[in-house]
Amino acid sequence: MIETNSNRNNAGIIAKEGYEASVAARALARSGKCPQLKGTVHELMFCDQFNANPLNIISGDKAQLTKSTTATMKDIIITRNGKVTGHAQLKDCVSNGGVSKTARQINLGHYNKTKIYGTKETAEKLAGKTNQTVHSSGVSSDTTSRIANKALGNM
Repeated sequence: MIETNSNRNNAGIIAKEGYEASVAARALARSGKCPQLKGTVHELMFCDQFNANPLNIISGDKAQLTKSTTATMKDIIITRNGKVTGHAQLKDCVSNGGVSKTARQINLGHYNKTKIYGTKETAEKLAGKTNQTVHSSGVSSDTTSRIANKALGNM
């Protein structure tokens, strides 16, 4: 049978929906039905993306969530061959209040020894407002919100 574009598109949609369902289930298992579930979704997607990167696989780098679900300064631990080589704090705030609070925290030095990643939108909104670079994780706030809302039954 000849595969059509429609079949390929459907397969892509099914794979994407399956991945997002996996992220939603893992987020609920980690954080429960909390109102800030999109932050946990962002953390999981960041780790998945980092760990799937061929350069990180070759170098032996691995990202994992901290053991504590309430860690205030480090969400992600980066290891190489079992030894800690770095930390990351992830931010997903798109409201003006959230952006100004996050900028204030960064400028007060809360994350001085931690690399900060924000969703695409968060990184854009914080650009030039902080004394530390906020890198884009490549994940969209729209995506984290959609997955969290599905997981919480808010769709």
